[in-house]
Amino acid sequence: MYGHTPPIIDVPAQGDLDGPRFRPCPVCNGDRVEILHTQQLGLPAEFDLPEEFDLVCCANCGMVYSDTAPEPERLTAYYRASTYVFGNWADRERPAATDAVLGSPFDVSRLAVTIDHLAAAIGSHDSRILDLGCASGHLLALLAERGFSDVQGIDPSPTAVATAQARGRRAMVGDLDSLPAELGTFDVVVLTHVLEHLGRPREALARLRDLVRPGGLVYAEVPDASRYADFLVEPFVDVNVEHVNHFSPEHLDELMHRSGFVAVSNGRNDFELADGWPYPAIYGVWRRVEAPTGSGFPPRSEHYDRNALRERIVTYVQRSRELLSEIDGVLAERLAGRRRIAVRCLGYRAWSLLGATMLRDLDIVAYVDSDPAKQRLTVRGIRVTGPDAPLDDDIAVVVLAYHAEAAVVAEYAALEPARDVIVLGRSGVRVPAIAR
Repeated sequence: MYGHTPPIIDVPAQGDLDGPRFRPCPVCNGDRVEILHTQQLGLPAEFDLPEEFDLVCCANCGMVYSDTAPEPERLTAYYRASTYVFGNWADRERPAATDAVLGSPFDVSRLAVTIDHLAAAIGSHDSRILDLGCASGHLLALLAERGFSDVQGIDPSPTAVATAQARGRRAMVGDLDSLPAELGTFDVVVLTHVLEHLGRPREALARLRDLVRPGGLVYAEVPDASRYADFLVEPFVDVNVEHVNHFSPEHLDELMHRSGFVAVSNGRNDFELADGWPYPAIYGVWRRVEAPTGSGFPPRSEHYDRNALRERIVTYVQRSRELLSEIDGVLAERLAGRRRIAVRCLGYRAWSLLGATMLRDLDIVAYVDSDPAKQRLTVRGIRVTGPDAPLDDDIAVVVLAYHAEAAVVAEYAALEPARDVIVLGRSGVRVPAIAR
């Protein structure tokens, strides 16, 4: 199975519903792809996004991306919706609004490194800075703490913006498809973990140029897809409804170059999503330049190995499939003889396990999460409830977030000691420690 090489197929024209619909390559706009994996998820109805999509590799430049957004407007609508659960990376079982003003320790640690890179590149504390995709304002707060006074953010999520404003941050609702008219221009635009989310990053960066003053800077940070396999903790957690572009350092630089930005500096900013969950990232600072007369911004893909990212993703797919099979085996053992269960802790891992393991065939009578934002969601026709919702005595609760297992087990032991709580544990994969 893993040795099979899918054929290269043509990408049909947009809107052609007679065959599979793939986005053109987000880096080179190429229209021929190789299918590396078909992802299956179990999603809330409110997301209105595909539960099955292909992970593909561009036959022209070697970029890897998902076709989960054949209609990028649907992805934009997902971020704008009131049901969007922002800050969902580690599937934390707590509402983001209860965080301290500067965020969780993991957010603060990650963003502090980001600001170190920014401060080294910017120099002047008087620079006008825009955090595009500011979420609930953690980076804005940390920039202000470092003495940068002219900072503001925009984000497509009204919920996230309201949280940022409640924390005293300058933030507005908007995105690269609908920029607020009064924004003006900036010395620095920050894109921390934004480009991997965009259905049309080339078009978005073209609009972004109008926000950057001549000679101004763009800071971009994204997950490092070339090292997914080295940092694998959960199967296919990187291939989710939100992360639709999977960059290597070379592909990120190629996208920025083709969009009229020249690299100033770059590197790695690996961090922890949660305790014991390291995550690989890459960053760079690019300066806006003007294209040579009549030449535009020519591609530079001949300067890197266009097969390197594909090979790394194939390894990631193989290891993820093996882990998924391992988890399915644990489920089969611990749920032997059971058909009716409840699941606890919803997020990236849960969406994957609900769609690609035996859980999709069981009678799940309740979906439970302590986050009020997730309690607005509906999965398989059932509204998500809080932990205090009653359950029949014979219903076992399966915990789908490994880092929350100890806390959830302790909670039920105190409140419902007779409740059968089933944990899956963490995989046996060894991942690199994050050096600080």
